[in-house]
Amino acid sequence: MRKHRLVTVFILLILAACDYDVPLVGEASLPIDQALLGTWEAIPEDRDEQKTPERIVISQESAKLYVIEHIDGESIIYFKGWLAELEGSHFMQVEVTGDNDKGPVGAEDDNLFSVVSYTLNNGELVVRELNTDLVNAELADTAALQAAFVANRDNPSLFHKPGQYRKL
Repeated sequence: MRKHRLVTVFILLILAACDYDVPLVGEASLPIDQALLGTWEAIPEDRDEQKTPERIVISQESAKLYVIEHIDGESIIYFKGWLAELEGSHFMQVEVTGDNDKGPVGAEDDNLFSVVSYTLNNGELVVRELNTDLVNAELADTAALQAAFVANRDNPSLFHKPGQYRKL
């Protein structure tokens, strides 16, 4: 599996599958970052490996909410995302809302949430997913997730599996 692909997200990730049944933070607490808006194309490690680059399209829905499309070939996964802060750590909470094959998510669907961090540097977006080895995906509620996140917030491995994208 290519390292640049994320389980999440955002993005962010990339995001072909989400890890958590509940959000780490349920509400947007920060305004959107205008620099994230637009179309981003994956930068593969091996430039010959990927024929059609995956893309992420990030749009603004409101002052605090993003609409995100992850496009990989013919597959499109739709997300909403919001920036949040917990105990001084900033991240993006992402929730899958549907895809172009099955339509909107239903009440029976689980693992709808991911958490990612991102950095912007010289026109490149680097997205990292929350490490489920440190913040277990089996935790039952938001309070338990938050406690595990805070307990590991200074661990350099809290976010891992970087994916790189360039803005089109």
